[in-house]
Amino acid sequence: MKNWSFTFLIVLFFCLNGYSQEITVLESIAHSPVAGATIVVINNKSNRILQQGSTNTKGKFSIQTPKDTGNFVSVSAIGFIKQIFPLNSLGNPILLKQAVQQLKTVTIKSNYSPFKIIGNKMEYDISQIPNADYLNTVEILDHLPFLQVDDNQLKMMNEPISILIDGRTNAIYSTLNGLKTLPPQAIAKVELTLVPTARGNGGKILNIILKRDYFLGFNGSVEANASALSASSRASMTYWHKKYGFDASINYNQSIGKNTSTASINNLQDSSELQSKSKSESTKYNGDIYLSAFYNLNNLNSFDLQLSLSPSKINTDQIASNLVRVKDTYLSGKSSFSQDNSNYAVNVSLNYTKKSVKDGNVFYLLTNFVHSNPKQSYFLTTQGDIIGLSNQHYANSGQISEETVEAILQQNADKKFKYTLGSKLIARNNSNEITLKTDSTNTFTPFKMTQIVNTTYVDADLIIKTFVIHTAIKLDYNHNNFILPNAIIQDFLSFIPNISLTYNLNRSNVFLLTYGRTLTRPGLYQYTPVGAATDSYEVVSGNQNLKNELTNNWGLAYYGNYHFARIGINFRYVDITGLLREISSVDSNNVVQSTPINVDTYHGYTLGISADFQLFKKIRVSHNSSLSYLYEKTGLNSINQWSGYLSERLYYQINKKSMVGINLTKYSPNLLPQGKEQSLGYIKADINYGYYFDISKRLPASLSLTLTNPNLINGYRSYYIINSPELIYRKDGLRTNSIAIINFRISLKGRNNGNRTFNKEKSIQNSDLHTAN
Repeated sequence: MKNWSFTFLIVLFFCLNGYSQEITVLESIAHSPVAGATIVVINNKSNRILQQGSTNTKGKFSIQTPKDTGNFVSVSAIGFIKQIFPLNSLGNPILLKQAVQQLKTVTIKSNYSPFKIIGNKMEYDISQIPNADYLNTVEILDHLPFLQVDDNQLKMMNEPISILIDGRTNAIYSTLNGLKTLPPQAIAKVELTLVPTARGNGGKILNIILKRDYFLGFNGSVEANASALSASSRASMTYWHKKYGFDASINYNQSIGKNTSTASINNLQDSSELQSKSKSESTKYNGDIYLSAFYNLNNLNSFDLQLSLSPSKINTDQIASNLVRVKDTYLSGKSSFSQDNSNYAVNVSLNYTKKSVKDGNVFYLLTNFVHSNPKQSYFLTTQGDIIGLSNQHYANSGQISEETVEAILQQNADKKFKYTLGSKLIARNNSNEITLKTDSTNTFTPFKMTQIVNTTYVDADLIIKTFVIHTAIKLDYNHNNFILPNAIIQDFLSFIPNISLTYNLNRSNVFLLTYGRTLTRPGLYQYTPVGAATDSYEVVSGNQNLKNELTNNWGLAYYGNYHFARIGINFRYVDITGLLREISSVDSNNVVQSTPINVDTYHGYTLGISADFQLFKKIRVSHNSSLSYLYEKTGLNSINQWSGYLSERLYYQINKKSMVGINLTKYSPNLLPQGKEQSLGYIKADINYGYYFDISKRLPASLSLTLTNPNLINGYRSYYIINSPELIYRKDGLRTNSIAIINFRISLKGRNNGNRTFNKEKSIQNSDLHTAN
């Protein structure tokens, strides 16, 4: 009884005379939590430590120490100025200032990794890219290991990657053209999911996480490009406050395309042949206006709005000489083909985000509206012997709209089990009015269809020690209603599973075993049944009986991060049901009729290798290659083909202000050609010199000069001739490139940017330091 009484008195004493307070440690400018800050309560008289610990991920710490005027609190963190306060007059929150001036005299030598592997994801540190302060976001992504920008697509080992912003699609920044306007200083983190997911098209996903709750102030850029064949300009401005922010940008592009092509149709049965040689020149005008804004109601609720306007126009003029040989008889003629394409697209997105009190749990409600007005017209005139198509005038005016509503729930607070649950509803409406006039006919064909798509999906990660089991399931319902000219109703219900096993040997090496299924829907233009000429001898038309394309993808991959290199190896087996492929036939007038179909059988094997070497302090080499074998079969026609892709890049850092880059890209769609089955693919080569300088502390600038190969080889061969296996259709082309391209950019950095991504005096956290094995 006496022991209980004594304990009660001790507790009562501390309740009356003690001190208990929860404090929050924040960064002084951005007011972001400082995790891992060291808190020490010390008695000034005896120098005895009374309590010691560190703040949690939210910057919070609970002080429970006897109240005494001689007690003081010390608060310190790496990269911040240490502060000491009397315990009896301690304020809350505690604001720490960055130790910028101190870090200028500190030299840190470490084998710092440009990325780290966490489970089945890669997290990139974009500040490790040389001269990152002078590059736009797309250029930075193009410099990251395993990633590359090719054909205006972001790829990993030649596999396209979908882009998400803050875990969801974005009407502006999910495209590379829009992503160029995003200031890199606004990026908090870049994550790459290495396994197939149920989001988007089902492939790999790059998630760019923004600093929405930081004060970035004004940021912007002005950029101009010029060459003998093109000119473009771009200007953007952002202002982000903790409570609200806006983005505005505008770009304009003008380019001239010059092409020469040779086409031949060989009939192996009667030894007849059609040959066409043409020259074309096109002028393209296009631009974009992007506007976006966000507003944080409080720490947990926010709205954001995106608006884009995208007009475009293309004028093309082509002159062709045609020759037909049937045994000893020759026919010749000339044709003139003039085509105009224009479009005006509007994209509006309004979204709501609700964060949970638990970190990592988020609910999104996304809405999107897209409307476009594509128009196409051409005039075709012929002279001499009529070979192929006769004189005609074609006009097509379309109205395309799409409305989307999507709800997403992410549960990431549990470190062992994470999942994303979502549902999307899409309503599409497409109508066209097509007029075709020839010397003897005048036809008018309306086309109208509606499409409803409903998708429900779940992505889940289960973490068991060094293993991650990823499971994704998607149910996709697709309803097509063709109203004109033929009434057809189609319903498709698809089950799309994905499963993968990830083994993390350590933070630098990971093995992945994956299976994924993706679904590709035909584009609306592929459904339009009325044919349109592409030149004087070929007509391309749609097909209302197309089905969805389902791809089954098995993969085995390894990614490693070593002192000398970053290495990736990926082996894939692909089996596609209903592959969408364009086939061709030749009618009695020597006109090529091309239309899309679903291929009966398609499977292929691909081995991809990616390596990134830091040879010396100033030289970096990036290698990407793949070798593929594929087999296709439709009816009586089949093809076996080996194809190869190679990309070599070399970066030489001359000094802190200048760099040279050399790039060579080669794609060969048929490595083992047999006679006229050879397809040239393409080859690209360029050398770039970049000079980086500061107009002022807030105005970094860059000037670059790029030299390219003067001609870009490109071509294709139609694999299927449906009316006779004895016919071969081959078409090769040569496109003129600009030999020299000049780029100039000026950026604006926010004056009060408290968490600068590329600040040379940035604070280094313990979690940032990682040495590769």
